Amino acid sequence: MFSSYRKNLKNRHEEAVGEVMSLRARHPMATMGYAYLVRRNVFDEEGAYAILRDILQRLRRPGEAFDATLLLVADWDEQATPPQVTSVDQPATELGVSRFFEDMIHFVTDRSPIKEHVEVRRRRSPEPIGGLPDEDDPPDEADE
Repeated sequence: MFSSYRKNLKNRHEEAVGEVMSLRARHPMATMGYAYLVRRNVFDEEGAYAILRDILQRLRRPGEAFDATLLLVADWDEQATPPQVTSVDQPATELGVSRFFEDMIHFVTDRSPIKEHVEVRRRRSPEPIGGLPDEDDPPDEADE
């Protein structure tokens, strides 16, 4: 969203809630994130940034709404061909890139079988006693 924030935030929120509820019903084990890009002028509309930040924090309800939410504030030079990004900020730590990808990776590995994403699991936490199964192992009868 790049303008008229206060006028449009309620509609974008309703769209996001409707979409995630529909997706959750069809894909309950999926990991879902919501990234939001605005221009720096969001700070010029009184209260718009605070409302947006609140909405994105409320949309993060793992397993119910979005598992991760991200807010980027950017500006770009539209006169350049192609347009060039001039700045990107993460004004809210809890809605930043690091938190977003940490949450996404956490929920992907949490919801997938232990034989999936083995290397990611090894890098994120100590191996369990006896180690992790190889991704190439044939499926167990319980997996079928």
